[in-house]
Amino acid sequence: MLFLSFIIACLNWTAWDLSAASSNHLPAVSNELRAVEPGYYFCLATTPLSENQYIFVATPLKKGNLMIDGRTINVSYTMTDKDRKGFTDYFSGENYNVRLIIRDEIKSEIGISDYRGILEVQHGTENRKYKVQGRRY
Repeated sequence: MLFLSFIIACLNWTAWDLSAASSNHLPAVSNELRAVEPGYYFCLATTPLSENQYIFVATPLKKGNLMIDGRTINVSYTMTDKDRKGFTDYFSGENYNVRLIIRDEIKSEIGISDYRGILEVQHGTENRKYKVQGRRY
């Protein structure tokens, strides 16, 4: 029933609404955001996925949006590096480099995958790391 409610809510698209997500001032999309299409949705590891407070979203074509420092940064997929521990997706754009390092993946029978990993963000000489969890619809 919860999944059905989520699907219905997915049909109601709202604008990105930035708000503070953690003590390190990384803003996240508010819980007003709903997944409109299949894709990858990540929030801080300390935030339940059910709250829909995403800090990184990527489409199936891997065009990404990073919500950081009060801005939405558009990044594009550059490559995937797979190893025995998992995989790393690389994105870049607007002078940002993003690495999404996935080490834990749980696949469900209905085609939804849950992930745990690290989101590394580089902008100039500044580097940030965030523990994240996410889901692929």
